[in-house]
This record gives sequence, structure tokens and C-alpha cells, in this order.
Amino acid sequence: MKKIFTIFTSLVLMLVLCMPAMAKGENTAKSAPATQTTQADKQIQQRLVLPNNVGTVSLLDMAGLLKPDQQSKLLQRLNQLEKQHNVRIVVMTVPRDSRTGTDLGIKKFADDTLNKYYRDEANNNGSIMMVVCPDARKWAVTTDNNMRQRITDE
Repeated sequence: MKKIFTIFTSLVLMLVLCMPAMAKGENTAKSAPATQTTQADKQIQQRLVLPNNVGTVSLLDMAGLLKPDQQSKLLQRLNQLEKQHNVRIVVMTVPRDSRTGTDLGIKKFADDTLNKYYRDEANNNGSIMMVVCPDARKWAVTTDNNMRQRITDE
């Protein structure tokens, strides 16, 4: 249980690190008329395309949220936890699109991405993924079956 708590705490730490950047754009005024399509609207309408290396990395900052030194520190900690507990931990920041802009959409995106790219139940004790969309202020944490069996209320 202590191992799972360590993993969960690391993911919460990632979320805490992301909150200032997520709140950064909250007070900006929108000057474009409602009839015009803004750049943000075009970005939302586009579908997020994952890079080719998506299944091989533990940290993917597609939203450009983290500074290089933050990325290296977080990646070092994720790699340490993965080796120590034989689990797969993935943290992903994504820009807003039609899938990641809602609570249900980002949860489904996280589930689909974990199941398609990071599921390796035969070779590890489970996988857990945190997806953060700072533009939409949405996030999701999802796990595979092995991790669900390890995380219990007992």
C-alpha cells in the first residue's frame, strides 16, 4: 500500500505543479466577436495527434506546460518509481481539442491512450496514467487492470 501511495503522491505533485500554469490564462479578456472563429476555437475543433513515440515515453508535455528542468526532474522521479515498483507511470499534458475539453472526454482519452499504447500487463505490476489539459482545466487519472487490483481500500 505504501508503494501505491508513493505513486499516487507523485501524480498529485504533478497536478500541483501544473495548477499555476493552468490558472495563468484564466483572467484574460476575449476581444474577438462571437461570430468569428478564434484561434482557440480552431484548436478545439482539431483532433489531437499523438507523436510516434507515445508508447515509449513516461512524460509527454504536448501542451508545453513544463520547463526543461521541470521535465527532467519529473522524468527522473517517474523512472525511479517505475524501476523501484515495476510499474508503468505516464504523465501527459495535452492541448485542448474536441476530446480533451470536457470531463468525460479527457477521461475517455486517457483510458483509450493507456489501453492502446501503455498496456503491458504481462511484464509489469500495472500502469497508471495522468493526463492534464491546462487550457480546459481538466485532468484524468486512469489505470489498467493490474494496477486496479493493487490499489484497494484495504
